[in-house]
Amino acid sequence: MTSMASSSRHACPGDKLIPIRPDLFTEPDACGRVRMLASRCRDCGEHMFPVRMRCVSCYGADLEKVPLDRFGKVESFTVVRQAPPGYAGGVPYVLGTVVLGNHVRILTHLIGKPDADWKAGDRVASCATVLPVNAGVHGEVLSYAFRDPATDDDSTSKGSV
Repeated sequence: MTSMASSSRHACPGDKLIPIRPDLFTEPDACGRVRMLASRCRDCGEHMFPVRMRCVSCYGADLEKVPLDRFGKVESFTVVRQAPPGYAGGVPYVLGTVVLGNHVRILTHLIGKPDADWKAGDRVASCATVLPVNAGVHGEVLSYAFRDPATDDDSTSKGSV
């Protein structure tokens, strides 16, 4: 998997990648940085990812779409050595649970360093990534991942999570 910032195959304006699902994340900036989009319940304050129609805590319907913190910590992870059906990328790859500052947990790809270097507690930042899939003609979709914030230009402007 490569980050969106390093992908040059989609440089033409008409050759834009299709997001894997609408309302998951903001449009990537020039460095591939994105913010995950969530629902916040106006009744109880619960944050939920991905965007929901009803609150998972109080079942209320008064929700608003909000961007989440870009930075979080790896809670747990695993190295996937056999690709699931429909995934056309390389193996092994790392999947992890990232906890953001507002206690939202996201299952995500962890990219940007060797599999053996990931540890629970690692600080990470959200980014766009190209996800290779066997889906119709496109073969690639725009998705999200989390990476080491040392590779992220604005990582020094955020406090620890």
